[in-house]
Amino acid sequence: MIQFINRIEQYDMTIQAVWSENLPNNLFLFLQLSFLGGNPDIMSECLKCHKPDKECMEYAIMSHNIDFVTFLMNEHEIPIDVDDCIRYDNIQAFLIHYDQTNDIK
Repeated sequence: MIQFINRIEQYDMTIQAVWSENLPNNLFLFLQLSFLGGNPDIMSECLKCHKPDKECMEYAIMSHNIDFVTFLMNEHEIPIDVDDCIRYDNIQAFLIHYDQTNDIK
């Protein structure tokens, strides 16, 4: 049993070392995934360190969270990708894109 506990502790220390080495990359991944998961607390913390990108917009479109889509479009000037709207059946995001650009592509 003690060997098992020691292995778990070693594994935990390894994970913590990898986590701290890759913290900036992890925070950016968490930022992207927060748009998919819809967690504004995680999003606001990650936005302190990173600017959102087009993948964040893709995740917002995928999640059908129109507030996040408009936030990314208006506050960070990230365009709505019509292909993502089609891929994820998000007509609302497409209509916002069309309303803003008068372009269907």
